[in-house]
Amino acid sequence: MIFYEIKSKKDGKVIITNMVGFPEAERFDSDKNTKFSDIAAISRTKESNEFFVWVVSVGDKDLYNSSKRFGLVVEAYYELAGKYFEYFLTKMNAHSHTITTIQGQMATKLEGLVSRKQFRAQTYSESIDKIKSVISGKEDELSEILFYLDKRLFDMRNQIDGFNLLYANKNYALNPNDYNPVNVKKVLLSTATPFLDKLRENNVRLDIDGITEKYAQENKINLNYKFFNLALYNFFDNIAKYTKGNSDLKISFNKESNNFSILFEMISRYIEDHESELIFEDGYSGKHAAGKSGNGIGMFYTKKALNMIGLDISLGDVSDIHSAGGNKYSKNTFKIFNVV
Repeated sequence: MIFYEIKSKKDGKVIITNMVGFPEAERFDSDKNTKFSDIAAISRTKESNEFFVWVVSVGDKDLYNSSKRFGLVVEAYYELAGKYFEYFLTKMNAHSHTITTIQGQMATKLEGLVSRKQFRAQTYSESIDKIKSVISGKEDELSEILFYLDKRLFDMRNQIDGFNLLYANKNYALNPNDYNPVNVKKVLLSTATPFLDKLRENNVRLDIDGITEKYAQENKINLNYKFFNLALYNFFDNIAKYTKGNSDLKISFNKESNNFSILFEMISRYIEDHESELIFEDGYSGKHAAGKSGNGIGMFYTKKALNMIGLDISLGDVSDIHSAGGNKYSKNTFKIFNVV
């Protein structure tokens, strides 16, 4: 039996391991480059500038008796670890961009009430007194900000769960109790909130009036809110980045019996015919999305999270292809729907 552990050299965190199934692992705590004859165990480590690899063979006498042969096994794990570590680091860096975006949104909202410099003092008690003074008489604004921050913390938690789901090989068993009736209009507006300033800055008008409060309330859909929120957050992030300025973003919703669909119509970066499926692949950025800050995970996250809860997304009609400001745009219609 081969046991292994790959650990980051920077912070000592275990990236991947199966050592939890090895009851004798503690015997190697003092020396990981040793042997134990009673269990025919041989252990060796190897490290790069970024990671440590620890490999243990137990019960295989050929490997126990041949350091050269066991060395080849260690080299194989070391080579695989390098590829895995590079992949994991790339995805972690891409993912951290989204977390940083949420953090920036939270900081911007707080700065809208008061500069954080006004909170600073020599002691904790002085800081508290300063904060009390600053927020005095601003209960309404403070309540709004606290509500906003609570929502963004929820988004951040979902992003972390999403990373674990997609890249860290953690199994998520979805509980049927996590599915609840959801008012589509409310969740759309809630998830779009962090991006409204960006949309307004680019004169993108959000048109959701076609979904009346009465219709949305009477036609709730049964959803896992966490994964639906994760999908929509990444989708709205892409919309805010790639939608043409001075245009409309129209969202409509239709439900018939047990089927529903949500349509997003916008003027955004042109997506070529052969890219209609590629844009949902991990790491793929559209040809005409060049020059933006995307890293090719937003639409992948969107589709993956939707698929987890029995939904899907597709690109439908592409029309009105034109150029403006050195970029190529088209009218794009995306559809989120339940898979029957």
